[in-house]
Amino acid sequence: APVPAALARLRALAERAAPFVFPVVVFLGAFFVLSRATLRWPGDVDEGFYAVAGELASHGRMVYRDFFYPQAPLLPYLLGALVRVVGPSYVAMRLALCAVGALTAALVAHAARRETRSYIAGITGALFLCTHELGWQWLPSIRSYGIASLAAVAALVLVTDPRKPPSWWRCPRARPRACASASCN
Repeated sequence: APVPAALARLRALAERAAPFVFPVVVFLGAFFVLSRATLRWPGDVDEGFYAVAGELASHGRMVYRDFFYPQAPLLPYLLGALVRVVGPSYVAMRLALCAVGALTAALVAHAARRETRSYIAGITGALFLCTHELGWQWLPSIRSYGIASLAAVAALVLVTDPRKPPSWWRCPRARPRACASASCN
């Protein structure tokens, strides 16, 4: 009698953990793919410029007032926060942005699985995102693309829900993420 009860508890635990296992597995797989690509792909002048802007912002310098920056002002402050966490290392910043890209891929997989009720569709969506040339080159680079993609996909996931009819009430929740996406670029 104790063995069937233990199996029932284990089955109940697995059913409660299942919604979290799929995104974590997709995140780890996407991080592996993106990190392998980014460590082999050389950097360029733009990434160095953005990394220096992030480092300056991490030291309290103000965009436009203390240094020249030709883009919207959000990225240096986001990269500055990242510099405070991972340090002023080019490789560490790229790997942290790989995690942002992998989180985007996990959200794409979640949205595809939610729409189709198929784990294969979710994995395929994440795989397409990570293995497409624009995905593995731009998502983990020290630019705004990974952060903007994450904000846009998060807004899309919040607005769309196949279990509910379309609602304008979910749109205000997605607006800050969509605005963050627009202000990164």
